[in-house]
Amino acid sequence: MIKEIVNASFDFPSGQIVDGFGYFVQAGGGLKIADLDPPEDAYIIKTVNPPGTETDIVVNDGYAYITAGDAGFYVVDIDPVETSSLVNSVDTPGYAWSVDYYNNHCYVADGAEGLQIIQVDPPETAQIVSNVDVPKYILIVAVANGYAYAKTDSKTLYIIDIDPPDQAFMEKEIRHLDCATDLALVDDIVYVTDHDFGLAIIDFSIPDSPYIMNAIQTPAFITGVCVEGGYAYTIDYNNGLQVIDIDPPEFASIVHNVDTPGIAGDVEVKGSYAYVPDYYEGLQIINIEQPESAYIAKNVKPAGSVAHVTIIGDLAYLACVTSGLRIVDVQIPESAYILKTVDTPGNAYFIVVESGYAYIGDDEAGLAIIDVDPPESAELINVVDTPGSARGVAYSNGYVLIAQQYEGLAIVDVVPPESAYIVEYLELEGMPWDVTVSGDRAYVVAYKGGLRVISLY
Repeated sequence: MIKEIVNASFDFPSGQIVDGFGYFVQAGGGLKIADLDPPEDAYIIKTVNPPGTETDIVVNDGYAYITAGDAGFYVVDIDPVETSSLVNSVDTPGYAWSVDYYNNHCYVADGAEGLQIIQVDPPETAQIVSNVDVPKYILIVAVANGYAYAKTDSKTLYIIDIDPPDQAFMEKEIRHLDCATDLALVDDIVYVTDHDFGLAIIDFSIPDSPYIMNAIQTPAFITGVCVEGGYAYTIDYNNGLQVIDIDPPEFASIVHNVDTPGIAGDVEVKGSYAYVPDYYEGLQIINIEQPESAYIAKNVKPAGSVAHVTIIGDLAYLACVTSGLRIVDVQIPESAYILKTVDTPGNAYFIVVESGYAYIGDDEAGLAIIDVDPPESAELINVVDTPGSARGVAYSNGYVLIAQQYEGLAIVDVVPPESAYIVEYLELEGMPWDVTVSGDRAYVVAYKGGLRVISLY
């Protein structure tokens, strides 16, 4: 370190260095101009105090352009530096967060009010000449080559054509999954539940260039999805089951809601019924013969909290967090009853059933394997210790893939199940939560990690 400039409340959120001078703004502390030549003798030469909470600055051709939150946008004449002074202000309709300069215009990220375009030629008579509305609250803007790039407070980037500025329009929206929790695949379309997006509908027809073709915002914390017969059935935590018409996917919309009494976590559809694990409130069986007027037909409430369900034939296999596996006879859904109980050593979160065996993501205990043929005499036959906490499970060609929370993806050879062992392990970003296999690809959703597509062969 060559030099430290000491000044009360010298906490700068933004700054720029031009021709040996540093221009810094601090929230509520105004514009500080520092002489940085030579660096070892740097000192603050001037302070200008416009009203508001300063958030960003850009310097161009003898002027500093400053965003100041609720106070809007300010212009400071900085030529010469020693007599710098405020020469103009523009009251923007939103909360001015960020600013960039391009071709005699300043571009302001104005929070909920979108992008404000301000003509600053001359700076003393600066005025708004255009506004571009965007769907989300924007915080950051950068401009280059006739385009403004506006970043939101979630995982979205808006690309805005600003040539000419007074006819600017939003050209493209790029969204990024971050908090994904579940997914379903239908042909070349992947349906992903994500805390920020709601239900993201992704076109995978070109695997190397997937894109989000639609996103449906659901009322609350979305955790699960199942797609059947032109509808997506999503789970919305405290709001139960959302019925979404996805025919066609580009114009998908919510058409019905069935509120469940508990904390819904997943959904499986078979025939005219949706099966919803409702945690403390057990399994909710919902009649969806008429999806837009669906209703709860039956509740089965075993001991423990129901986290996940899979349906095979006339049986529902429940992963119950503190009490292992529950097998429920659903041949007549309105008269469903518990047929068999098998405890597991850990906390059962996810389950898949294949060829007479149930494979359970059993938290820190790993992969629990239960012989369920016949279901009336089901028994635990093996537990495979896996790194991390076992969550989502999927079966493919003699292997079980396990999403390992905080860790990655474990691949277990389960032929034969009694001597199953880990053959491969992949570290992944975020907290892997669930996994689905289609063809030679595994699709892993992760909280703070989004969607990962993994080639298996």
